[in-house]
Amino acid sequence: MSGDARERSRALDVARSFIVQAPAGSGKTELLIQRYLALLAHVDLPEQIVAITFTRKAAAEMRRRILAALAAAATDVVPSEPHRAKTHTLAKAALERARLLDWGLDLQPQRLRIDTLDSMNAWLAQRLSVLAGGVAGADIVENPLGCYRVAIRRTLELLDGDDELGAALETLLRGLDNNARRLEQLLLELLPKRDQWLPYLLTDADESLRRLLETALERLVEESLADVAARLTSSFRTVVVPTLRHVAAHTTDPTLAESVEAWLDPGTALEPKAAMLDAWRALPELLLTQKGGWRKTVYKKHGFGAAHAQLTAEFKEFLSDHAEDDVLGEAIHAIRMLPDAAYGQLDWELLVALRRTLIHLAAELKLVFGERHVVDFVELALGAQQALGSVDEPSELLLALDRRIQHLLVDEFQDTSHTQLRLLTLLTSGWQQDDGRTLFMVGDPMQSIYRFRQADMSLFLKTKMQGLGAISCEPLLLESNFRSAPAVVAWVNHTFAGMFPAEDDIGTGAARFHACEAKRGEQPEQVVRCHALRSDAVEAEIDKVVEILSQELALRPKSSIAVLVRSRGHLMGLQGALRASGLAAHAVELEAPKQRQVIQDVIG
Repeated sequence: MSGDARERSRALDVARSFIVQAPAGSGKTELLIQRYLALLAHVDLPEQIVAITFTRKAAAEMRRRILAALAAAATDVVPSEPHRAKTHTLAKAALERARLLDWGLDLQPQRLRIDTLDSMNAWLAQRLSVLAGGVAGADIVENPLGCYRVAIRRTLELLDGDDELGAALETLLRGLDNNARRLEQLLLELLPKRDQWLPYLLTDADESLRRLLETALERLVEESLADVAARLTSSFRTVVVPTLRHVAAHTTDPTLAESVEAWLDPGTALEPKAAMLDAWRALPELLLTQKGGWRKTVYKKHGFGAAHAQLTAEFKEFLSDHAEDDVLGEAIHAIRMLPDAAYGQLDWELLVALRRTLIHLAAELKLVFGERHVVDFVELALGAQQALGSVDEPSELLLALDRRIQHLLVDEFQDTSHTQLRLLTLLTSGWQQDDGRTLFMVGDPMQSIYRFRQADMSLFLKTKMQGLGAISCEPLLLESNFRSAPAVVAWVNHTFAGMFPAEDDIGTGAARFHACEAKRGEQPEQVVRCHALRSDAVEAEIDKVVEILSQELALRPKSSIAVLVRSRGHLMGLQGALRASGLAAHAVELEAPKQRQVIQDVIG
């Protein structure tokens, strides 16, 4: 049995919880469906299984395929392909269970609980009364910027008020050089993320919030320093540390002297501790240029020269040996970006002012939503969590769901945000390891497209290592690619392997690269060709694309070719060129009516 086959077989153990890393083309949807069917054969009610996807299209497709599998199981026709035959076997067992318990899925397919996270949030939030902050009857607004701007304008209009909010706004403006536009932009960027900061601002007093934030800063600094420390060679201890102490004592450059001042203390060391941050900050100033490249020479004003010949020679040799180590250079350069682990008084006053402003702004936004009878996706998520209560004080709704939900499946888990993870944590907060309830999460941390919705790929890595709440999830890895030609898979493996870190990094959310194994048989001679053009050579680029398309269609007249571009603007000139060349193109919702030639002819 191949590695993938073993992983797929393990995934169907309905008594265990798994987190599956499944790259594109690996058949993850089929695996999700097989897991769902396997669970159906063991539960008392189909509602005890909840599957969550990220788009309505994916949810509809999953429901359609499950119902199709159940319908096919009513026949004796067994598919010839092994994976389809397995699905057929699982569906047959699920169908027998459905008939035994009289579920009536053919008449009530809605009993299959397959929803998007947004749909689940909406359902939960609507269980909360309007008086308690619920959103019953409100429409979801896809683009809430207009609501955000109204709430911000109303808040800023209170600047002259003789109260805490007026003082807070004045402090913020002063900190932003009295630039009201910058303040408005700052608030506009924070409102879509209010689900991440509002719970902390509402529950913690200023000083407890300060301790919480400074603890987080300290952890960030120390994790970053530990990452750099792990990359340091032995020569750092034998060459760089003595050089730092020497430069601190002998440099006549006031800027460098300030940077390496910490090394005048004999107790200073390269330990990954926040207390040693100033010592670490000396590294990029000594070793790198301001742009982050390794220094190529040394200067007398820094303490080098004939008077210190041996130390100078050893340090120059060190620089030469590391000149090509870009990874280490980037890690050291990143030290310059690390914040202090504690707030100065002025910084803290700004944060307190920001806190008071944001609390009012969030309340103002709720009023705007209420006036317009709309909510955004963030408000839905906040309402859902409010309806569930908390781990320590669960609501009646959460207790009811705890009794009902036995198995939870999550697709595209790499696109989960912190708020969505909190929802999943709440839904499983009453679960215990091996109590018969299971989690099954599928995703690929090497691909994520929902950063604009606050998706955080580190959550996949963290859950893989630490589990979700009390539930540990066994990691599974799929490596087969059934979708792409072998040459494409080989090119991707070769091209992208060096773009990912050697190991998973929870801190940055960066996953290490996993190569795929092609399973399709055909092998084109060449599938990837790169054509280099100047970035401003727009017409030449369009001509080249038309030429390539013409050549490919001449070879394969019945083929379908997709053209992918960065934005709609890149298509405008191309569409006209394709028409002029007699190449039929179908661009859905990409060309405004007034830009079409027939309309131009009429209005011209």
